[in-house]
Amino acid sequence: MDVHRQRLLSVAVTAAVVAALAVVPAAPAAAQDAGNDASTDVNASVTTVSVSASGEAAGEPMTAVVYVESAATGDTPAEATTALARNVTQLRAALTDATVSEDQFRTTGYDLQQVRPDEPDGPVVQRPANGTNQSAVTYRASQSFELVVDNRSRVGELVDVAVANGATAIGGVQFRLADEDREALRQEALQQAMERARTEAETLAGTEGLTITGVESISTSQQFYQSGGGAVALEQADAGTTIDSGPITVRADVQVTYEAEAE
Repeated sequence: MDVHRQRLLSVAVTAAVVAALAVVPAAPAAAQDAGNDASTDVNASVTTVSVSASGEAAGEPMTAVVYVESAATGDTPAEATTALARNVTQLRAALTDATVSEDQFRTTGYDLQQVRPDEPDGPVVQRPANGTNQSAVTYRASQSFELVVDNRSRVGELVDVAVANGATAIGGVQFRLADEDREALRQEALQQAMERARTEAETLAGTEGLTITGVESISTSQQFYQSGGGAVALEQADAGTTIDSGPITVRADVQVTYEAEAE
């Protein structure tokens, strides 16, 4: 998303304001004439107003990451891994035919484990109906992948392609902002947070007959979160999977201490 050409970012600012008026006595200043006049002490004080505020800016994600897994079982480790290899070969070929490049599809994990029938919490195993010993140990091989989808409108389509061609599980979908969009949203959220902090500080100072004169300190923290997240809908057997994403929100928090003096 080009933030300079499209101003589709929505900004919502929320703030939790905690304010304190602190009077900190300063070191006394001494003044003395050169003659026989007595010295005079001037008691000065510094007043500060501390506030916390939050800013939020939201924009549409540009990419999505689909977490895919393929698994296969067998009576021996070799049978399980061979069956898995066939699944993965089919999966890669299907995604290539769907114009997914190699750098968009990468392995994130590989696992081979024993599965015993008396382990109720273990992986589900489909056993061959050939009269084999049902108490025998079987093996499950699995390989997990990340599928990066540049065009988020294709997420549902590619999920269907994966499931029809060797994928046995979809571990979720994560939508992401482009780096430049995330930074632009962060700057916008920070600006809004600072504007809100200044307004709150001036309001608080005014109730005590004070005027804001400067800034003593600023600190910030931030967190990213998504509102209106992705949803998967299986509308009809022949309609395919629909996955939609809401905007992603960037939040910035600031803590500001202002200097103030009596009006």
